[in-house]
Amino acid sequence: MDILASLKSEYARALILIVIPGAISLAPFYLLCQDDITLLFKGKTSEIYQSVIYLLLSFSLGHVVTDLGARYETILDRRYCKKKKINYDIFLNRFNLYLFNKKQEDLIATHYYRSMLLRLQFELHHIVAICLLLIGMLLRLIFVENFIIDWQKTIVFLVIALSLLLYLRYEAIKGVETLDYFRLNINRKIGETFTLLDLEVKT
Repeated sequence: MDILASLKSEYARALILIVIPGAISLAPFYLLCQDDITLLFKGKTSEIYQSVIYLLLSFSLGHVVTDLGARYETILDRRYCKKKKINYDIFLNRFNLYLFNKKQEDLIATHYYRSMLLRLQFELHHIVAICLLLIGMLLRLIFVENFIIDWQKTIVFLVIALSLLLYLRYEAIKGVETLDYFRLNINRKIGETFTLLDLEVKT
């Protein structure tokens, strides 16, 4: 039962963190090539082939989104360290102490930390996905001839997309701060040693 639950969890995580962001990012680029793809797969099974291709491309692009999200997380980490006046090496030291200590497995705080980490990954991946979506929409506007735009709906969509983007960014920044706070206190709880400089840092 535990193995089955673990597999379900991994599939759900892949869907939320990889496939969905990949599908969002892919949509405008796929529409750019839709006519060519439709010609490539003629016949009754065309929609099935296109669906399979879209799913595979979404999965592949989702990994690219994951990498970009990780890079953006590093940028947020560095900004957080600069804001809090924390040496970045000390920040990484806290992270490594947390990762390589098995004692943290039994703490309730660790389970909460993991849920917060999943939430941060969701935010980072969808920030990248929305950015790629907007870029794809712009390219479609530029390269598709006689492209008809409903400006009213487009403006509403852009306002919603940009508002969501700013909200996710705000939550991601807060998530970075919260995760560092939990790592520091979990490490202290399990009795890990810190340098004097680390102990003097205010979080």
